[in-house]
Amino acid sequence: MKPEKKFIPGVCKAILSGDTVIIRGHPDQGLPPEKILQLAYVSAPKLARRPTENGQLFNDEPYAWQSRETLRKLIIGRDVLFCVLYSAVARDYGSILLNGHDITAQLVSEGAVRVRELTPNSPDKHRELINLENKAKLAKVGMFQPKSAGAIRTITWQITNPEDYLGKQFEAVVENVKDGSSLRLLLLPSFAYATLSLSGIKCPSKDDPDNPEFYEEAKYFTEVRLLHRTVLAHLQGTLNGIFLGTIMHPAGNISECLLKEGFAKIVEWSMKYVSPKCQASYRAAESFAKQYRWRLFREYSASSACKLDNSEFQAVVEEIVNGASVVIRRVTDGTRERIFFSSLRQPQAATAASGKTGRDQPTGESRAAEARDSSAPRLQYYQIPWLFEAREFLRHKLLGKTVSVKVDYLRAPLSGASPKKMCTIMLGSCNVGEALIGKGLAKVIPHRMNDNDRSLHYEALVRAEAAAKAQLKGVHQPANKAPVHRFVEVTSHEEAVQHLPLVRHNKMRFPAMVEGVLHGSRLKILIIQDKLIINFILSGIRCPRLLSKNAGDGAPPEPYAEEAYNFTKNLCFQRDVEIQVDGLDMAGSYTGSLWVKHSGVWKNLSLQLLKSGLASLRPSASRLLYKQDLYKAERAAIEERLKIWENYTERTASDGEGEHHDKMPEYQKVHVSEVTSPTHVWFQPADKLDELKPDLMRLNETFTGRAPSQDYWPVVNALCCAKFGDNVFYRARIEVVDNEKRTAHIFYIDYGNKEETSFDNLYELPEAFWSPPPLARELRLALLAEPDDEDWAAAALDFVSELLLDKSFLLNIKYQENGKDYGTLTDPETKVDVGTTILLNGLALCKRRRGSKFKALLDEYEKCESKLCRKGATSGSTAT
Repeated sequence: MKPEKKFIPGVCKAILSGDTVIIRGHPDQGLPPEKILQLAYVSAPKLARRPTENGQLFNDEPYAWQSRETLRKLIIGRDVLFCVLYSAVARDYGSILLNGHDITAQLVSEGAVRVRELTPNSPDKHRELINLENKAKLAKVGMFQPKSAGAIRTITWQITNPEDYLGKQFEAVVENVKDGSSLRLLLLPSFAYATLSLSGIKCPSKDDPDNPEFYEEAKYFTEVRLLHRTVLAHLQGTLNGIFLGTIMHPAGNISECLLKEGFAKIVEWSMKYVSPKCQASYRAAESFAKQYRWRLFREYSASSACKLDNSEFQAVVEEIVNGASVVIRRVTDGTRERIFFSSLRQPQAATAASGKTGRDQPTGESRAAEARDSSAPRLQYYQIPWLFEAREFLRHKLLGKTVSVKVDYLRAPLSGASPKKMCTIMLGSCNVGEALIGKGLAKVIPHRMNDNDRSLHYEALVRAEAAAKAQLKGVHQPANKAPVHRFVEVTSHEEAVQHLPLVRHNKMRFPAMVEGVLHGSRLKILIIQDKLIINFILSGIRCPRLLSKNAGDGAPPEPYAEEAYNFTKNLCFQRDVEIQVDGLDMAGSYTGSLWVKHSGVWKNLSLQLLKSGLASLRPSASRLLYKQDLYKAERAAIEERLKIWENYTERTASDGEGEHHDKMPEYQKVHVSEVTSPTHVWFQPADKLDELKPDLMRLNETFTGRAPSQDYWPVVNALCCAKFGDNVFYRARIEVVDNEKRTAHIFYIDYGNKEETSFDNLYELPEAFWSPPPLARELRLALLAEPDDEDWAAAALDFVSELLLDKSFLLNIKYQENGKDYGTLTDPETKVDVGTTILLNGLALCKRRRGSKFKALLDEYEKCESKLCRKGATSGSTAT
């Protein structure tokens, strides 16, 4: 009697066919042993094989696929007991038990395999299998069904149209594992074979010299979980005939498991195919492996920023350097420093010039060589496509705001300077770098796989870039759609004269941006609407110079020059401002006034410098409309001996000179040329009227009788010559153009009235008539408010027009509000204030205003209102 065979425990690793399996042992200090075992006494139909080089095909035998599937679904990955009954031709034949049941007998009963013919030495088990097979034949199960039930598969060995498979999910069987992240799949139900590499990760390959031991471990890790399992494959991309995708098993995502165990690393180039949710889980899994230094991360060292003290802090943004860096001031100690956005690349000049992107950009030594090449012209930021928009986005979003800064890592500079701090900047809950990338105004730096220095929010940056690319935002648009900014920098007197009519804007305030501060009262201004960069000097004041005008080289700056410079820079640099140009100097710098918004209120920069004792008045201040406020500010600073006035000595009357503002006349004779509303008029200084007449005569001599020009097209804000209804020509400024109707809305700069006129009445204004400056000036009647009722407003306008239009009055400027002049008009003969006449006729209301300097005028106006009320009450009682 033969001894009974001993059953050995194992796990079914793979199903090679309906009668052959691979069984592995349990791991113990290394990879476990494996054995190929063929079921004894039975045989299964043969599966198809890949075509040979000469094109010979080996198709499935009938029911071969169904036979293998029956065995696969029964025992793959299960703990079994097996024993080898006999060996022949280098093969082991045996029996497998699952939960005590004989697998061979079950397969025969289901018609999944055939029983081999009996031999004289066949054991009793062989005969039992013959009986089971006969029963299966009678029941017509499995391969004994009609032939249609065991149809032969049509297999696609090589997919020729991979695009049709992208973006879809397929049920699949993992047929082979090349390495931990490369698999061979059989897609169901099409029976198409596909090679897949897991998106976003990379395991060591067989030829990897750095981590050879982890290749086998990673492959084993994937095999024991996926080999011959049914999975859900999401095909997301292709590369050189290989699909990129994600494998989902009922137990989870294999990519995440590989990362968490340290068998794989994230590769950025294929992370774009991974969903945002999975990207976050991949990053977290890799971080977990790095933290515990598992396997591939056994020599991992944390980012350089983790070693810094105070790597998180609050700061105020003081300057936008470019699209990737800012200057901040720490809230705690006031330290100023320049920081950079981590993992972010601003729009590049090379991208626009050569079409290079991403990895094509110069790096390292090549960038240093380009920086040293002085022959290459340096482009301004507004000449680089999208960099102007990126800088403007940061300027409007960050300048002057308190932000949270987290230093992610340090980056060595090209030269020997201190390392750059690469940071994440948060404005509230908003990641500013992510917002910049999301608008297409920057790109994400594609870090190398082993580069651990990157943004802590890198996956969010990548998602933002992918969304911007999908919507073709900003730098992701075709190069021919990039915005073009052609700013003209005015550097000479001749250029300044040429552009003077454009920047004057009828001597009205208009928006601009401070591009630079040269010293306290001298700035560089960028006018976006006119595409100009100009030098600008504050009219009527003088600040200490950083370098004295008459001093030689190396001379020290004037006292308080540095403080005046810092005052102006802190208040205005890179801020949106409003300016008013009133002239230019011989060096080509424009002169005028500047207002900056501070705490929600527009403030005059000249006034603020005077109040701080950092400027003094020039004689030319007497020409400014707000001169009284300037005089008072200077007088207050002198009395308090602030800054430049600390050693000031008052001059006495015996010196023969009084204060210049005491000599200023309080009233100015003016001529009202236009009435816009009951409290809003335009006037002309009486002493300038005679200067205007010769110019008007020459203008009419030039254009009278001239035929309309079909080549002239009006441009908004440009000066022109316009023919009025009286067939007389006047200077005007174009405000609105309607090219379809061939009409334009114009403003007569010497009179203050407006009208809509045809292109036929407009002519290009010769340069000889650009000066003198516009004669018409705007005025609002002080302490008066217009009636709300439309009928009363119309009646009031008629009354005030008859009262004021084309008449002369004495003007007294009372105050300024939002850059507008408010004053009173007095009849030069009767000495009657026009405001009292309007109030007594019930055509306006008295507007209260605080301040002792308004008390006398306010009392007078309130008396007029009281008289009107008493008169109305008396009239009412009489009528009753």
